[in-house]
Amino acid sequence: MTNTQTQTNRAIILSPFTVRLTDEEWVRLRQDAANKSLSDHARWCLFEKDVTKRRKQSRLASIEEVQVAQLLGELKRTRMANNLNQLAKAVNSGLLILPEDDKAVLLLACAHIYEMRHSLVKALGQA
Repeated sequence: MTNTQTQTNRAIILSPFTVRLTDEEWVRLRQDAANKSLSDHARWCLFEKDVTKRRKQSRLASIEEVQVAQLLGELKRTRMANNLNQLAKAVNSGLLILPEDDKAVLLLACAHIYEMRHSLVKALGQA
């Protein structure tokens, strides 16, 4: 075994590889990588299509993600969207008679709640 390898119970893990870059090279590498990690981009540059898909490390949720998830949960818990939807169904089927202005307000409220939910789900990256 060489000094760049470590034996574990499951596999041989190679040590990190270091490359020195000029400031200009580093800026170009960052730009070329776009939204990929530098490691993924470097592997792609070296091996092109033979790049093995790396397992992403799990990360802790940011405070904003936690707050968005809590808002989404609270929206679901209030059942407001469900209740408004039932009212809208009753209005549309003729079981509940409302003036046209009230009907429009009810349908608009349903649309707003749908948009809030969609925005929250999108903010969590699940859309």
